[in-house]
Amino acid sequence: MVLFLILVFLPQLLPSYNFHEENKAYMGIPYNVVDTNNYFSYMQQAREGHFLFTNKFTAEKVPYILFQPVFLPIGWLTALFPAVFVYFAFKFIFLIIFVYLIYKFLKLIVNKNELNVSLFFVLFGSGIGYVYILLNNIGFKKYGSIDYQSSATSSIGLNIAPVNFVISVCLMILIVICYYKFWESKKIMHLVTLSALTLLLGFTHLFDVITLIPAFGIYMLWRLIKKKDDFGAILKYNLIYALIAIIPFIYTYYIFAVDPYFKEWNVQNVLETPKFLHVLFGYFFPLIFALFYFTDKITYRREWKDLEVILFTWMLAGLFLLYAPLNIQRRFIEGLNIPIMILGSLGFTRVLLPKFEKVIKSFAAIKNPKSIAIFSIFILISPTSFYWLYKINSNISPNVEVSDYSVPYYLDKDELEALNWLKENTYSEELVLSAYGIGNYIPRISANRVFLGHWAQTINFEKKKKDVKQFFSANNDSFRKKLIDNYGIDYVYYGVEEKQIGDFKPKDMQKVFENEKITIFKVN
Repeated sequence: MVLFLILVFLPQLLPSYNFHEENKAYMGIPYNVVDTNNYFSYMQQAREGHFLFTNKFTAEKVPYILFQPVFLPIGWLTALFPAVFVYFAFKFIFLIIFVYLIYKFLKLIVNKNELNVSLFFVLFGSGIGYVYILLNNIGFKKYGSIDYQSSATSSIGLNIAPVNFVISVCLMILIVICYYKFWESKKIMHLVTLSALTLLLGFTHLFDVITLIPAFGIYMLWRLIKKKDDFGAILKYNLIYALIAIIPFIYTYYIFAVDPYFKEWNVQNVLETPKFLHVLFGYFFPLIFALFYFTDKITYRREWKDLEVILFTWMLAGLFLLYAPLNIQRRFIEGLNIPIMILGSLGFTRVLLPKFEKVIKSFAAIKNPKSIAIFSIFILISPTSFYWLYKINSNISPNVEVSDYSVPYYLDKDELEALNWLKENTYSEELVLSAYGIGNYIPRISANRVFLGHWAQTINFEKKKKDVKQFFSANNDSFRKKLIDNYGIDYVYYGVEEKQIGDFKPKDMQKVFENEKITIFKVN
């Protein structure tokens, strides 16, 4: 477990020490920069005193109605410490909590002699994406495997992802433990804790609650069939739980289905799941071992433990929801590795390991065939997880090209000076027009609203990309005036990326900031 903590956390800090470029400032985030800048924007808003957040990556004035409990305490602490420091401090704290919860969770499920193997499966297990990476490196066509495409498919990748992801999975584990313990003891304290944790998870990542609901439903059906509880008790306690758990559902429905600004954001936020084979390859050996365990249970009519039922239904619910008719399909992959890896470890240790030992013994008189079998499986299931440790450093470069889904890891020091000027000399509600790349940093650093920013959160993103290009490239004063008037633009940022679009020399704007590379104009 200590090895996991060291291997996961230190590589996230290495870029700060390894990459020093003259006139460049590393912005501290080695992954998911576009999304993480959004989270830093929430932190800025919390620091300003807001309890509810808004979307600052669009020109429209979106109301402050978004509740994000994870980023409230992080934002409050940025009043005392640098934002990047606070962010990584929370990451480190929840990395420790994650490892501790995995350990406690496994102790409820596996035998003592299986614990170390199960820990390795959960902390380091992944699919066979590494095979396709190797094949691609020697010239073969790169095939899809979700374990090297999505960080949420493994524990290492999960803890490299933004902090709210690992917090959400910690909450999922705690909710499963509390749900199980409540039905074992019927103690109201477990129900109260369960409800509070579900509320917190619902306001953080509602799709994780959606994943657990069918798992709990099938578990209730199983308890009813086994006559562990009568129908009245199941109905009563689950209704109490549902009345509390439904609050974030109602709130989220209002936000993303009724409010026009968030509704448009939701429409653009399409996260389709890759092909089924890509998902299968992403969990390959652990998923196969889990199916062996399921088959063994059915074939030999072995006793099912309560947590095994929950784990299987959690796994099946997650795999099913990955292809549900919702635009956030891929989000349901979050936390799915937990049941798959635990069940995979049980399939390996209880069903396959004895067979592997016999096969190894048949080849040679080896004293410890069990150790060889375990080591061989570890070699098969862990490489893609370690690939994520390489990935977060290998991609970092001062020369990353701007695209819809990526922005630079570095800012030119002149750019940073300009953004700090905006922070000190403008109101956070004032609107800045810029190109896409710097537009993803302005809300994070200066806290201004931007005309063009995050690909999902900028309303009418594609149209506004064209508008920005036309604004800077065409000598068309009437178009510029119309755009400014329609959206109430307060400042125009003209810098490195904007100069690549066109030569911008406005006659009716006041130059309020200028350094070697950046000019900021105030709209009269």
